[in-house]
Amino acid sequence: MKKSTEQRLIFLDILRGFFIICVLVMHAAGHLLWWCDETAIPEDAIPIWVVVVFLPFLLIATWAPIFALVSGASNGYVQYKAMSKHNLASDNPSPLNHIVKGLIYNGLVLQLVSIIHNTIIHFGYDNWGIEGAPQFEVRSLITGYLETGVLQYPSIEFLFYTDAISLIGTTNITIGILLFFLWRNNGFKKVLRNFLILFGLGLAWLAVSPVLQGKYGQLFFERLANADTIPEYLLLLPLKYLIGPPHSTFPNVAFGIFGLILGLAIAQKINLAIIKKYGFAFGFGFIGLASLLLVKYNLLGGNPLLSSDSVGTSLPVQLHLLNLGIMILLSIIIAIKMDYQLPEIRQRRSEKTVFIRRFSLLAMTIYMCESLILSLVMKIYVPLWGDNIQSHPVFYLLMIALLITISIVIWHIILIYWEKRNFKYSFEWFVVIIVGSLRGKTSDRLNAQKILNK
Repeated sequence: MKKSTEQRLIFLDILRGFFIICVLVMHAAGHLLWWCDETAIPEDAIPIWVVVVFLPFLLIATWAPIFALVSGASNGYVQYKAMSKHNLASDNPSPLNHIVKGLIYNGLVLQLVSIIHNTIIHFGYDNWGIEGAPQFEVRSLITGYLETGVLQYPSIEFLFYTDAISLIGTTNITIGILLFFLWRNNGFKKVLRNFLILFGLGLAWLAVSPVLQGKYGQLFFERLANADTIPEYLLLLPLKYLIGPPHSTFPNVAFGIFGLILGLAIAQKINLAIIKKYGFAFGFGFIGLASLLLVKYNLLGGNPLLSSDSVGTSLPVQLHLLNLGIMILLSIIIAIKMDYQLPEIRQRRSEKTVFIRRFSLLAMTIYMCESLILSLVMKIYVPLWGDNIQSHPVFYLLMIALLITISIVIWHIILIYWEKRNFKYSFEWFVVIIVGSLRGKTSDRLNAQKILNK
């Protein structure tokens, strides 16, 4: 087995592509089961066997922080390589400031993209909030019109909704700040110190999150309900980026920090045995701790872990720990299978995963637009079933499975067509252009042929 190559990390593309496909699956099923006003399946009419079949997917539906982990790993790998080139040619000025500015610019642009997503395209909620706090009906401009048939201004509350794009942006800003303080004054060479600081910070981030959520979660929604003026809404922004659901900074940026550790370890050519030793230790450790908390608070305490009311809210810490543990194990296993292989094996496996990796290249655009396209499809799709759903329960799974298939096929066709034009005018393309202009540096990250054929 060879060391990880200097090429693009295939396992990150696989993770990003697979889980954006999972988003398509979850949202197609969710629109039918819970979210859309024109739903053909009332929640109280869902047979228990359908719930059992979709139970594993319900857990995967809580995996949005995987995108923060992937972003952290990618940045750790890429930025370390950039610093290493400087280290080999020490007469060149350090690229650290350039790296940090690029990450911060990227994070800020993603916050803007998130606002566009939430206010114009995002699917709506009839009751967005947490138990014991005010609930809101929130609708975006375009998709909200398709859902309700009423054209209305976007719900102002959606400005305070932290989607996965906002989480990635906050993660990138956080990583930029961390790398600045860790790598300045020759700190780039202090490998062990940097790993210890990041491990400690990641654990502390997870530890304080339940305290912050418990103290400020209900307060956030109460103040949002009572806000009437621009100053009052502006005062809520710190709370949004601190604990605003569903993908709040605490604890979700911790996923990005542990991803950063993995990316740095691969870039620094840390022995694979060491990566496996500590990665598996942390992965199984998080799963073990999550299991203890699940037994205490959910099995013995009688508290439900997930329900349809959990959609759009912050998740319990035990679920975050369980997800993080599984994600770490999964990332290392896929990295070993894909990136720690002989070149010919790596190439062969790369070719077999083109379908999934193609989705990864346009993951943000898919995430942004799939609700809009799905709502358009459902306007035609749902009426075709008429009243048969109520009289023939077996059609539940068939109806959902067909809609999922239609959604994936539509996006695959779009990707095939768009790939020939290197995804020009996609949201990724705009972000690359804007951030590249701010940094004064171009990028070929959307060169599909170059990436997919590696």
